[in-house]
Amino acid sequence: MNATNSTTPPVDESGNDLDQLRARIDAKYYSRSKEKPKPMRQEAFYGLAGEIVKIVAPVTEACPEALLVQLLICLGNAMGREPWFNQADYHHTNEYMVLVGDTGAGRKGTSLRAIRGLLKEVDSEWDKNCVHKGIQTGEALISAIRDDKTIIDKKGKPDPMSSEVPTMVHKGVDDKRMLIVEEEFARFLGVGLRKGNPLSATVREAFDSPLYLSAKSKTDPETATNAHVSLLAHVTPIELLSILNRVEVGNGFINRMLFIESRETKRMPRAIVPDWPGHTELIRNIKDAIEFAKNAGRMHWSNEAGIMWDSWYMTRHISGGSIGSILARAEAHVLRLAMIYALLDCRTEISVQHLRAAMAVWDYAAQSAKRIFGNTTGDKLADKIYEYVIRNGSVSRTAIHDALNRNVSKAEIENALFVLVENGLVKISAEKRNGVLVELVSPVTGWN
Repeated sequence: MNATNSTTPPVDESGNDLDQLRARIDAKYYSRSKEKPKPMRQEAFYGLAGEIVKIVAPVTEACPEALLVQLLICLGNAMGREPWFNQADYHHTNEYMVLVGDTGAGRKGTSLRAIRGLLKEVDSEWDKNCVHKGIQTGEALISAIRDDKTIIDKKGKPDPMSSEVPTMVHKGVDDKRMLIVEEEFARFLGVGLRKGNPLSATVREAFDSPLYLSAKSKTDPETATNAHVSLLAHVTPIELLSILNRVEVGNGFINRMLFIESRETKRMPRAIVPDWPGHTELIRNIKDAIEFAKNAGRMHWSNEAGIMWDSWYMTRHISGGSIGSILARAEAHVLRLAMIYALLDCRTEISVQHLRAAMAVWDYAAQSAKRIFGNTTGDKLADKIYEYVIRNGSVSRTAIHDALNRNVSKAEIENALFVLVENGLVKISAEKRNGVLVELVSPVTGWN
């Protein structure tokens, strides 16, 4: 792309007016900017989950997508470990989800509070005992859902060959459901990256729902049997992209997450929390679904859904590069979401409607991930500039030139900025600083 070929309307270059500079910037760049994200397809709002979102969405500023997926994560955890599906592995209804939106305008906390209010009415013990915040180590995660610990000799070591009755050291946790709520996901990632901290490894392992989780503590090792761990996190796009410069995308941590864009849909000075106790029939239906799930056991496809799944599985386009790694676990996510939709209908058979709903959620998550992480343009200079902008926030053209050690021409920088604007990764704006007009390059974070 050659910046000199852009069509720019004539502007009086002799003036030093801020409005004129902004007009030149708009005319130069913004016919090229990327489209806004498409809303989640209506198939996703199927059944009981869709009914709940229809109650909440009109009385909150949060977007329906954020409400729906957080609801599915919470319900999937409340359903427990008993439902399972055998497909290349044993899958349960625990899911990981990261809600990505600007501070305040993303309405991430607003959407979660509305959903938590409902779940308190449905299962107050789950809300009180199974929702955890501030998990900072792998050991802390396992300790929160630990098994009983016993000893039988004076040295504190169990002897499996002994006939003596074990002595209880400390009682374990009976309810192995665990929803990690992390409203500062950048902090969570930062802690997990510290040397010697097994947090990210433990979170990865918990997603796969092994029979046993164990903390590798040298002094006081603990285990958690039949753990059912879900994750619900919030982050801003700038925080996420900055911290992920230090995360190995291909290690399986990131692709265990559903990334969902969150945005404010409307302004409501008097937004309210729904009167959930008044929705007695709805609450009873959710309780019935959770109780059904606790005894559901093995799940399976209907004939029609199985055929649809096979077709999707065989024809799904697999992206290359880093975004391909981030979307690599699509099959596991779609299957688990479909399980949740089916269980909300009190069924162990996954039907076409359940699979279509899960696919609609996944398509929005994939679209979100591509917008959030699609920061590799194929232009080496553009990618280098983008990394610098992400690290430093709004920067001037002069700062970019200096950061490149003045080894790159202004024309090359201009072409690279066109690439970044075209891909929706940066925006160009104008300000007056100390009486001087400055063009600023800033990362794009606004998705409204």
